[in-house]
Amino acid sequence: MTANADQPTLAGEQLIGAAIVVAGGHGRRVGGLDKPAILVDGSSLIERVLTSVRTVPIVVVVGPPRPLSRPVIAARESPPGGGPAAAVCAGVAALLASGTEFGVVAVLAADLPALTSDTLDRLVAALRANPTMDGALLADHDHREQLLLGVWRADRLADACAQRQDWTGQPLRTLLAPLSRLTLDATGDEASDIDTLDDLQRWTH
Repeated sequence: MTANADQPTLAGEQLIGAAIVVAGGHGRRVGGLDKPAILVDGSSLIERVLTSVRTVPIVVVVGPPRPLSRPVIAARESPPGGGPAAAVCAGVAALLASGTEFGVVAVLAADLPALTSDTLDRLVAALRANPTMDGALLADHDHREQLLLGVWRADRLADACAQRQDWTGQPLRTLLAPLSRLTLDATGDEASDIDTLDDLQRWTH
């Protein structure tokens, strides 16, 4: 996948051409809830993430089918429940199958209640300012990389997926290990996710 000159630009830089939203998992640490469907301020987590990529022309949602407010490409890792690395590569495969070229792809979890387009714009700007890097990730307040909150050069992400035929059960960090990336510190709650019952309590009460 290579940059397409017909993609929209902002201040001379290519916008995100596509997004992969990982919306599987069983939410075991939050009582088995369907995390993407959890409501925060009247909107489901997945819809909040979709709002953050509302100007992105193509979005792949990897996970079980669900009604959504915008058209997306539905994808599923095989077998279902194969983990985030398998899900990301299922999303990449769906983009490749679409026949469209992308310069930059956002890779996002579906449980990011405070994510906005401003966060993604900042990541893209950092990536464009560093042409030798493959991607840019957000780090939380403990300086931990958020592997499902970043933007990647699409051809490099596709190359990483091509290193194995089957990513089932493999750590996402293993998939992304060959890729160079910038890490930006989060501001406010933009890197927050809902992984525990305490997180759930904080965002839903």
